[in-house]
Amino acid sequence: MANMHSEVQDYLKALLEYYDFTVEKERYISPSDRIDLYGYSKSHNKTIGIEITFTSDVRRDAEKLAKSGFDLIYIVVDNPAYEGKIEYRGRVIPIVHYNSFENELRRSLNISLTFPMFGSFEEWIKGRRIEQIPVAEGKLDKFIQTLRYSGLDEFIEDVINLLAMLYITREIPSMYRDAITYDLICSGVKTKRPQYRTIIEPKILNILKNFDLVLEEARGSGELRKYFIHLTNKGDEIGREIIANRISTNSRELDSIIKEFGKMAPIIAVGTVERYVRERIMRFELSEKDIFDRLLLHVESRVTDYVIHSKLVTMGKEVELRYGRKRKLHPLLSLICYFITYYNYSKSRDFFNRLEELGLAYEVPIYDSRGRFIHDEIRSSIEVSEYILSRIPLPESELIFEFGSLTTILAISRIRDPKIARERLEEYIKFYEIPLDSIKRVLDEFNRFGLASKFIEVSDSGPFLIFDEKKFEEIIKRKLIDTALRFLKL
Repeated sequence: MANMHSEVQDYLKALLEYYDFTVEKERYISPSDRIDLYGYSKSHNKTIGIEITFTSDVRRDAEKLAKSGFDLIYIVVDNPAYEGKIEYRGRVIPIVHYNSFENELRRSLNISLTFPMFGSFEEWIKGRRIEQIPVAEGKLDKFIQTLRYSGLDEFIEDVINLLAMLYITREIPSMYRDAITYDLICSGVKTKRPQYRTIIEPKILNILKNFDLVLEEARGSGELRKYFIHLTNKGDEIGREIIANRISTNSRELDSIIKEFGKMAPIIAVGTVERYVRERIMRFELSEKDIFDRLLLHVESRVTDYVIHSKLVTMGKEVELRYGRKRKLHPLLSLICYFITYYNYSKSRDFFNRLEELGLAYEVPIYDSRGRFIHDEIRSSIEVSEYILSRIPLPESELIFEFGSLTTILAISRIRDPKIARERLEEYIKFYEIPLDSIKRVLDEFNRFGLASKFIEVSDSGPFLIFDEKKFEEIIKRKLIDTALRFLKL
């Protein structure tokens, strides 16, 4: 029981620190009395005192807390049946289970519903036990030793760099069809020219294949045919260890970059990671487009993917952040960060270039399933995103609902078929978790300006009407930028 008390105490301390409290354990409040936890938050301008007890008799705890004079006081228990309130010396003291404490604290501090949760005691315990296991499991060291014993010392650096690159980018082309050779073959001319050109040094690729670290597969046909390599499970484990080591080794440089870019750092970290992912990476597209065309293409593809794959396991896993407390990103938080990231294209590219200098990001060409080039991207690993967010969490804000409503209305306004527009609106609301009232408020404002109708409740009609499309789009785009900039300035 004593160990459980200590673990709950440590959990609550970590939780309070997550909400910007400086916390002390076993704080004396008088020569003879001390409480389990004391905290002070400059940002909230609050003091807090907590007593932890595993019995139903809380009178002694209530007495200590009531005379402490702290702004917030709580008694935390281990049994939900003990929850309730106790009044002592005119103060009402909440008695809460440790897994209910976070919600109680958020209400007291008026924390926005969009601000990520710290998580339950059980999640925290599980995460702490994972963190206590050394990141380096020794597989990387064993692999390096194997290379040395095999007389491959001179290739170690190149092999490690390629494994890191593959872990971050998830795949890279290894060979492509020589266009000149292909033309000659098609015309019936015999030639001794090689049919494929290699991109990766053959010796390095052979080493990785020999130790079962990569797989190679073909994609496309004819002149577009290319070969790509990606990591096996064994290669992925070693790649993860390499990146963890690089983050640890370059932590000072990373912290310096985060400080230099300020709030843009966590915005980029969230804006380039999908809510649901098959590839746990940060992706930044290296092509400048109209910001609103990019935004609409982004939301349309995400909602379509959701509709098609929502019932399939291939949908992917929800992003969980490991370096900080586990957080579930609200899809509208990801969306507004995506917009800000590309609105500040040059700054975002500079950010990834800085990561690239540390070996934590790589530029890679992206091809479709037929082997056709799409664009170039700079990619970084999910672990880098997690590290950034553990240093600078994003602020809470209701602005994400305003931004999401504006984006949804803009997207739906371009659909001509009323019934399809209604169905698509429902899909947007479901995927982006947008309160319908938020969309109604935005439409009410446009209605006052004579640009659109209010939300139409009739289910077999379109959700709204636009009266002046040109002026409507002009104003809604201006509002999107204004909302994003207000979020950036928080």
